[in-house]
Amino acid sequence: EDIEYVITYDPKELHVTYGFETELPTTVPYGYNMTLPLHGGDKLVYDYEIGGKKYLEGDVYKATSDFTVNRSEGKPWDAMRLARIVAEVYDEDLTEGEKEALSSTALKSETVLLRKPTNDDGLVTITALEDGKYEVEVSDYPSGIEGITWTPSSGKAVNGTETVAEFTFSEGKAEFTTAEFERVEIEYGMTLTNISDDEILEVLNIPGILAGEAADQIENLGFLDKNYDRLGEFDKKTLKAIEIAVKGSDMSEESKAAVGTIIKGCVEEETATLYIYGYLTDYRSEGLAYYYRDKNYAKMINQVNILKDNFRIVYEDPEFYNLLVTVEYEDYYNDIGDLLEELDAVALTEPDALIDTLSAELGELVSAIEKVIDSERAFDSAERKLTLNAVVSADEIDHPAQYIKGDATGDGYVTMSDVLMIRKYIAGIIDLTDEQFMRADVTGDGYITMSDVLRVRKIIAGID
Repeated sequence: EDIEYVITYDPKELHVTYGFETELPTTVPYGYNMTLPLHGGDKLVYDYEIGGKKYLEGDVYKATSDFTVNRSEGKPWDAMRLARIVAEVYDEDLTEGEKEALSSTALKSETVLLRKPTNDDGLVTITALEDGKYEVEVSDYPSGIEGITWTPSSGKAVNGTETVAEFTFSEGKAEFTTAEFERVEIEYGMTLTNISDDEILEVLNIPGILAGEAADQIENLGFLDKNYDRLGEFDKKTLKAIEIAVKGSDMSEESKAAVGTIIKGCVEEETATLYIYGYLTDYRSEGLAYYYRDKNYAKMINQVNILKDNFRIVYEDPEFYNLLVTVEYEDYYNDIGDLLEELDAVALTEPDALIDTLSAELGELVSAIEKVIDSERAFDSAERKLTLNAVVSADEIDHPAQYIKGDATGDGYVTMSDVLMIRKYIAGIIDLTDEQFMRADVTGDGYITMSDVLRVRKIIAGID
């Protein structure tokens, strides 16, 4: 007997825990795609962590088990193309074409996300010590990449466009002396230790690989272009005449269908010429960039295959030559034979997957690749790590409060009233504020003792 089954499916519910207040769902079905909310502010973004993995705001997380979402606020990320970083670090080792190729946005590249130090991060403090002498204190800055930090290496004081003092840091501090300056500029650096030598080497060799592929493509397009005039002869009128003759002949049905396939699939109605003839016309004008753009490579490969397959069927039909003689088209027999021989030598290939054929900078990338063809080479080692630099400026100067040593009362004079206050402090009768303590600590040893009382008496007597 026929049996009817009714199957129902209850999606598994997963539990979501949040490390922050939110109205996001606490239960979701298995396979749920959660879009991580945006911060919405102008200067901050959310950084998310799920299952020990970091996510950016706007990323989509697919739920396959219970999970916990944590987030924190941070500055917007700088997205840097790895290929561009390599081009800048290895600038002196690369040819012009290699640098242009690696720097082009039409070259697909891994993106390095990091945070750069800026003037607004409060990393630099300038303190006036005495006339013409200043102290600069700097802080490290987290890059956002685990284990990698921006560290200050050196700095300079600048007045207008002139460098008036230079300095290096020891334990985050440096001093310099100058009569006048407008700002200090601090050089920060960080090394992308998370990028291996093998990864760097792979990027360095991209221009050479693309150049080798481009050289092969240009050579094969050249084979095809040699038949430009011959392909132009096979217009719609000529092919139609051949089709009429073939239909009334003793040629095989396969051959008759092949001629029809060429006319329907390879002839452009508007120009009444072969599609491949039009593609070659544009290629002659625009070069390899045309071949890569708008999937023209796929169109050309497809047309070459259709023509080759179907012309061969017709050409190898025993009745074809006799038919052409009958209709006084025998010259086309040799033309088709020669064309087939040339098409067999054509091996067109797709552009490398690293090339963004939709990019507005495609032409510039192709030009750069073509420059590399003549100097094609391969790197066998990556000799330097990828070090990035950033400059942070500061112009605000902290001026420490000025006070008179021994003026414990802060009235602007050193008198016996100050001696009395200090003695009361020593006796434990009163407490002093931080500022009063600094004024009373005349010896500067960090303690207030009878030595300070003695020094204050000497100041009053004009001895000290």
